[in-house]
Amino acid sequence: YNRMVKFSQNAELVFLARDVDLPLFTPQYIASVQAAFKEHRGLAMLGSGAGKVSTTLYGANGQDVEAFMFVDKLVGGPLVVR
Repeated sequence: YNRMVKFSQNAELVFLARDVDLPLFTPQYIASVQAAFKEHRGLAMLGSGAGKVSTTLYGANGQDVEAFMFVDKLVGGPLVVR
């Protein structure tokens, strides 16, 4: 991923994903990612996988999280960085 980000330094957003994550990247998903970055100007990284708040794990094993939330740790990808 590091080499790819280096070559994408002029991009507004960089999506870091594995091939199995590609079905997630629908036009609606990309629009929601852009909206999240626009709404939260200080946001630098957005995870679409699991995340932890303190010791509570959210979004693991395919469990849906219904709302955007800030977490302490990203547990899984895919990731989007600004």
